[in-house]
Amino acid sequence: MKENRLCDVHAKDLNFIHSFIARFPMSCACLEAVIDPGGAIVDFVFTGMNHSFASITEIQETEAIGKNASAVFGLQNAQVFAQLMALGNQAYLSDTKTGEASIRLWGHAYKTSFFFISGTLLFCVLEDIQVQFNRRYYRRSIPHHVISTIILKRKSSDRKPTVSQPEPISEASLYGENTGTNEPKSIEIIQNAANFTEPCDASFRDPLTGLYDRSFGVEALRMYIDLSVTPLSVALGDVNGLQSINETLGYSVGDDILVKIAKTISQNCRSEDVVARWTDDEFMLVMPYVSQEDMQRIITRLQNSLNQLYGNSCNLVTFGSVTSGPQLLTAEDYLLEAERWIHQKKLLEDQSHRSNIVRLLLTILHEKNTETQEHSERMADHCRWIAHKLSLSDEMLDDLLLLSMLHDIGKVGIPDSILNKPGPLTPEERQIIQQHPEIGRRITQTVPELNRVSAYIFSHHERWDGDGYPNRLKGEEIPIASRIIAVVDAYDVMVTGRSYRAARTKKEAIEELQRCSGTQFDPGVVAAYIELLSETVHDEETDF
Repeated sequence: MKENRLCDVHAKDLNFIHSFIARFPMSCACLEAVIDPGGAIVDFVFTGMNHSFASITEIQETEAIGKNASAVFGLQNAQVFAQLMALGNQAYLSDTKTGEASIRLWGHAYKTSFFFISGTLLFCVLEDIQVQFNRRYYRRSIPHHVISTIILKRKSSDRKPTVSQPEPISEASLYGENTGTNEPKSIEIIQNAANFTEPCDASFRDPLTGLYDRSFGVEALRMYIDLSVTPLSVALGDVNGLQSINETLGYSVGDDILVKIAKTISQNCRSEDVVARWTDDEFMLVMPYVSQEDMQRIITRLQNSLNQLYGNSCNLVTFGSVTSGPQLLTAEDYLLEAERWIHQKKLLEDQSHRSNIVRLLLTILHEKNTETQEHSERMADHCRWIAHKLSLSDEMLDDLLLLSMLHDIGKVGIPDSILNKPGPLTPEERQIIQQHPEIGRRITQTVPELNRVSAYIFSHHERWDGDGYPNRLKGEEIPIASRIIAVVDAYDVMVTGRSYRAARTKKEAIEELQRCSGTQFDPGVVAAYIELLSETVHDEETDF
């Protein structure tokens, strides 16, 4: 049995390659060759692919990564797989370490280029054979017959369930008759692709999301208008807070959100609907024979599905839609009206969107580290105790409860490898994680109601003796809320433990608080907190 294994490339290099693949403008994948004792390639293991590659090959990325290519392609493609192995061995043994072949995937023809970039690590690129032809002649206008052929082929071969989809288009005259009913082979080698002339939709796909690109979306809309399709509905969907997410978490997180949104929208649309990526943070839907009432129902269903992606923590996308009428004569009229509705909704909901961004980031943080949510909830209870003990105002109590939930929100910008590292941090890693108060402040400053809390977040790692970070504040220069959260945070970490440190008993944690009183912690806060802890049940196994 052939053993599944990932490549021996250094993890940092492999991460770079995967990031490169995700942003590569063409469909591509990365595979590690499996070598037998005789030095021949007998299989490949998938180590990464972009979403365009997954869309074209209909391979589920989550099911393929780490699996043998022979198992992924299946027994029905055994003969083709053997041919590909022969081509792979020829490239592996050649001086240039490169090769190419023409293949047909699900009835579409592609030029496949592959080359070994590091030892046994193979980089594979799929290029629609007609890309250059299509882009050269259809740059300004894609002929209607090309668009209709693409949509018809997708509709006839669509294997998606239709239970939750609207009624399909019944006007057969829109596309002409479908002359082919046989299911295309999933993969086959094309011996001579020089005269291949079938229009292929990969030419018009967005490489990140796998959706149609802007030019195809516009031309499809123009085609429906020219054919006098009524009713005709168009919607634009704007992703809320994507710029803030990219700035705080990085573009890879933003890209992941875009891909999830694209997949959800596609799953909730019919085969004949055109779903395109309109701009960096907007999606376009063209839906023929859909009334205004049906469009509103579709958008409601879409928003419910999209909001569930992150536990209904926020309104992820704002939609603006429009349905055909006498005042809408051109594609530009439809798109401008849809944009106008988006802007109007955002004016009414702008404040809630900023709050939604924070809730979304908290959800992402909790996904990164499941300890974080439970940790925050325990801290909220303890902060409530201390606020009452110190007779703090109701306003300060509210701030403390918010701070208990948000004090670590800046960790969404810290790499998982550092955040969840099982051992001690290196000096370089410690410098990175010490950036999270500043990241947290920037995030919460986007919401006016959190201005005070953002200052507390920024200071919650300062020390009473002035030896903390980031500004080395000392004593009462540190906000009282930050001093309280520092004590409660330290206690909860000690009694619950972390992946890099075993939990301590309640008695040991109290002794550590007393030892650090007056140096790391505010002695007044420590005294009040210990008094409260002493009043609870004296059971070493009790969770606080």
